[in-house]
Amino acid sequence: MTHDIDIVITIPTALLNKVYSLFPMDEFYIPPIEVLKNEISRENRGHCNIIHNESGFKADLYFAGNNDFQHLALKKVKEINFYGDKIPIAPPEYVIIKKLEFFKEGKAQKHINDIKAILQNSDDLIDSEFLMKYISIFALEKEWKLCE
Repeated sequence: MTHDIDIVITIPTALLNKVYSLFPMDEFYIPPIEVLKNEISRENRGHCNIIHNESGFKADLYFAGNNDFQHLALKKVKEINFYGDKIPIAPPEYVIIKKLEFFKEGKAQKHINDIKAILQNSDDLIDSEFLMKYISIFALEKEWKLCE
C-alpha cells in the first residue's frame, strides 16, 4: 500500500446508490452522483476519490471503461493475506505502469517513491516479464530508470 488505496472498478450506474449506502456522506466525502455517472461513462480514465472524513484516508477509484489495460488488471487480480483475511489487490505491475504514466504526465515525485516502495515490499509478487513488456509498449523506459 502507498499513501492511499487505488481501486480499479467496473460498476453499473444502476448500482451507484449502493455506493452511497456503503460510504455514508456524514463519514465520507464522495462526489455527487452526477459526477460518478459522468466518470463511469468515460471511455478511458474515469476517476474519482472517496475520502474518510475523520482520518483523511483516500481511495482513488479508477473506472475501467473500455481501457484494455485496466480490464487486463481486473483479470490478473492477486490475493494477499491481510491479518488472516484474503483480500484482492491489483497486480503490482499494473500499479507500477499506471504510476509511471502519472509521473510522465505530471512529474510528481510521489509516484516514483510509491514505485520504489512497491518494488521493495512486493518484489515476490511482480511478474517482471509482464512489467517490462508494458513499460516498452507504453514507452516508459525513461521513467522506469528513475525507479531502479
